[in-house]
Amino acid sequence: MHLSKHLPSAAPGAVAAREEAREQTGRFGVQKHSTPEVALPANSDVATWGTWDPDEGFYSIDISEVGLRHLSRQRTFTVTRAVDRWMAGDREFPSATSVPIGQVTTTMQPILRRDALLWYTEQLRAEKDTFDDVVSFYGADGPLGVRWPDGTITLLDGNHRFAAAVVRGDEAFTMQVIDL
Repeated sequence: MHLSKHLPSAAPGAVAAREEAREQTGRFGVQKHSTPEVALPANSDVATWGTWDPDEGFYSIDISEVGLRHLSRQRTFTVTRAVDRWMAGDREFPSATSVPIGQVTTTMQPILRRDALLWYTEQLRAEKDTFDDVVSFYGADGPLGVRWPDGTITLLDGNHRFAAAVVRGDEAFTMQVIDL
């Protein structure tokens, strides 16, 4: 479900332009390292996003709504193998660093939980406070990603925190990044 259904109506032609921009760059324009041309929704708009998933028992939001693409199977295999080798070598994760939002272009997780996204957008929490009391599935100190040779980053963990940063309009995101 795209957010345009939940945003106030605009002048004729604006919706078509917004749809064209989304097709090229994602809802918030983050894939092309450019400034978004569409207005970010207010945090309260997050409460209207998603579709009910009766099997999971929560509202799910497609990751593309925040400008990310789901990682291909081949790249998922590459990332998983690299992280497994990293962890098997008992190497410490690198220190957290601030990266431009636009460098994060893909994720291994295809959906967001609306309840978790609301928690991150509406609460003033310290970075280590998490929705489910698990800082990182991989044992990192927070959001974790891998950087591809072309400089783009794939999120492994921290999707809801990243999505909240996009909704807030943040220009950068703090995360730990492993270089492939």
